[in-house]
Amino acid sequence: MNQTSVHREALLQLLEETRLTPSEVNERLAQAQDPTYWKNLSPSLSINSEDRGDKIETCLLGLEAQAELQKEFEREGYFQIDSVLSEASAEQLKAGIEIVRAAGWPPVFSFVYDQFWLTVRTPSLVNVLSAILGPGYEQSCYLWAHHVSPLRGAHGWPPHVDYARRRNRVTVWLALSDATLDNGCMYLIPRDLTPPGIAENFLKVDSFSFADMKNLLQGGRALPVRTGAALGWGPDVIHWGSYHKGQHRNPCFSISVEFVGASEKPRDDEPPLLDTTKSLPTLEQRLYSIAAGILVYQKAETLLVRYLDLAQRLRAATDSAVRNFV
Repeated sequence: MNQTSVHREALLQLLEETRLTPSEVNERLAQAQDPTYWKNLSPSLSINSEDRGDKIETCLLGLEAQAELQKEFEREGYFQIDSVLSEASAEQLKAGIEIVRAAGWPPVFSFVYDQFWLTVRTPSLVNVLSAILGPGYEQSCYLWAHHVSPLRGAHGWPPHVDYARRRNRVTVWLALSDATLDNGCMYLIPRDLTPPGIAENFLKVDSFSFADMKNLLQGGRALPVRTGAALGWGPDVIHWGSYHKGQHRNPCFSISVEFVGASEKPRDDEPPLLDTTKSLPTLEQRLYSIAAGILVYQKAETLLVRYLDLAQRLRAATDSAVRNFV
């Protein structure tokens, strides 16, 4: 075993030792399923409230702008909406993530609150997604909340594609703070600038030809955005979160949610889909989605090994609720 492998094994062992103890898992499991706990933790946010957040969106996209975004997506595999969330709404969500993190939960647990689900039900996003995926598109259980610490070298997820060979899907990423070249904005390679065959095999490829590497580097596009902006990309678009420059700059907050076209059915390895035209999911359904996200995305955020036992218990405890997704 070489020195690198030895160091990796030692690191993995240290990470394993950070797992929650059985008593900590039991305590967290009880707290997670208690709506009163969450309401007391962040009183400014709600769970299953009648208020549907009419002031979440800043301004409605016009038909011409929607059509242009659809064309952009068909050509390049992504779209950008400069303003979807009001600054006040984004600030409320960011504060919610900070409260959840301070209480010792992974940021994705902020999705227990209504406001995080309402962000992707704004009229502009609904209209754009309906144009791309077709009316009646559905939401995947897989969702995430991102926090890039203000430390040099901190970063979002490395270059990847969401699904190499699946179609009719869109990931929506919403900026809850300014995402800049200095604090870790998104980068991607437009579909029409990606060499043939690269995206389909990106999750398996070990090396690139020099010509492909040059094309990929030159095709890379930085996407700095202001608070409240939305990016959306297809399942085969190469994308990543860049490095934070540090030096007292601000952290970067964002959330992401996946959507599936109405004509698609979930694969055997995917949980049921959520009808976005009906009521918000119950707390149990939200917890199932949170647990599913941790179990799927832990490979991208290794420190989440601490919460794997909790996620497994939580998914098992809420499994029956997901059968009733509507």
